[in-house]
Amino acid sequence: MRPLDPELIRRSGAVKGAIAATVFTGLVSAAASVVQAAAAAAVISRAFLQHQPVAALTTQLVAFAAAWFVRSTANTVQDVWARRSGLRAVAALRRDLAAAYGRSDAAPEAMFPLLSRGIDALEVYVARYLPQLVLAILVPVGLGAWILRNDPWTAVILVITIPLIPVFMALIGWFTDSAVTKQWSSVSRITEVVTDLFTGLPDLLIFDRAKSQAELIHKLGSDATHATMRVLRISFLSSFALELIATISVAIMALGIGLRLTSGNIDLETGLMILILAPEVYLPLRQVGTQFHAAVEGMEAWKQAQPMLAQQRTAAEYIDAPLKSLKLRDLSFGYGSALTAPVTAKLKRGTVTTITGHSGVGKSTLLRTLAGLMAPIAGEVTVSGHSVHALDERAWFDRVGYVPQHPWLGHGTLRDALTSGREASDAECSAALAAVGLLDLPLEARIDDLSGGFSVGQRRRIALARYRLRKCDILLLDEPTAAVDAESEAAILHVLEEWRAQGAIVVVVAHRQALVQAATQVLHLERAR
Repeated sequence: MRPLDPELIRRSGAVKGAIAATVFTGLVSAAASVVQAAAAAAVISRAFLQHQPVAALTTQLVAFAAAWFVRSTANTVQDVWARRSGLRAVAALRRDLAAAYGRSDAAPEAMFPLLSRGIDALEVYVARYLPQLVLAILVPVGLGAWILRNDPWTAVILVITIPLIPVFMALIGWFTDSAVTKQWSSVSRITEVVTDLFTGLPDLLIFDRAKSQAELIHKLGSDATHATMRVLRISFLSSFALELIATISVAIMALGIGLRLTSGNIDLETGLMILILAPEVYLPLRQVGTQFHAAVEGMEAWKQAQPMLAQQRTAAEYIDAPLKSLKLRDLSFGYGSALTAPVTAKLKRGTVTTITGHSGVGKSTLLRTLAGLMAPIAGEVTVSGHSVHALDERAWFDRVGYVPQHPWLGHGTLRDALTSGREASDAECSAALAAVGLLDLPLEARIDDLSGGFSVGQRRRIALARYRLRKCDILLLDEPTAAVDAESEAAILHVLEEWRAQGAIVVVVAHRQALVQAATQVLHLERAR
């Protein structure tokens, strides 16, 4: 985890403005603290040692009040400006990431943590941590030079103790990196599993497997809690360490100043002024540590987002010849970590391959990977010698039919959903519906993906009928016979056989035995170990 990422600064146009404004107001606040310390020391020293009346201290009191006002105003302006700059930078990053997601193979389950809490956490990094990093260099140097001018012995203590804070911050940051990575993985895993469970909830209820998933959710929640508590413990210990170093350092200065006061080597006003100002030297360094721990989640999110922002899908030469086979070579897939053991298989034309395995093993994820919608963790999916993730998207998706568990049918009429902008007669549309067992649906029936209107089984069969109206070399179906009766299941099996006879590569995620028995080959997935 790098404390300063040039690529993030380059992508965040508002960062430079935030840093400039924060540094300016921070320097003004530091200068005001010098005036405030000098005025306070003068008032205390002259009032108690020289017994000067309040009227004689008016100048110092006014200077103290003015310095306090300037410092408060500078800090307020700094907070407001940093907040606005951070929001602008985060909005720009979210737009870039959303655009990159549209061009990538990432699953929506993996993107949700990034586009929501992950990118939001970057606001602290942009608006607080980066400006404070600059102030942590300029303010100690400026105040240290002023202290050196007035008391060289105290400056020597500063030179010795200040480097200890960055050293401890580097050590703590090293431990924090590992802890935050585990926390992010735990939280992301919960999102992925819950999404997967909701997607397959109808089938889990049908097979009475819904309650068995409670233990998995409980374990994931417990893992996320432990990971979060570990990060919080490290944050607390780091803050304690930085405060302890600063406190001991100031105590050593106070001891030295006290000894020199008794021997007459320094006057009370100078000693008080330096003691009041000394904590201000360490304050920016301590705040860097605080902001670092507040920003680590955003920095981890940025680390996860970088590959997607840098990824460019290359357009390989498209092959016009019929696709002979779909090859899986040592294929590992999942969200952050592999869900299954590496898969190697060859899916030939004119075959029906069923994918089986326990719930949550990654059957639907494998289908998305085969469709080219999700990049594998390792290995590759090739067609005619080309990786499906290197083919031109438009050309590739024209050759692939993909029916997920909840297909998108759009908004309009049933005819619109079947044709999807292609030319097809009413007779062809009606024949396609009849082939999947939908005999009584009028082509003018309204479809709305937001308000429903059709059952889950009907929607899947409509999506199947859509691919009967255009030729596909590869058909990827996620449990097409779920939530349908026996008669409709027989119709769907007949359609699969027709596709197989036409030479298509048919891959089906299956739970029901009829689908498994109709397959040419079965690909059983085992959990990764």
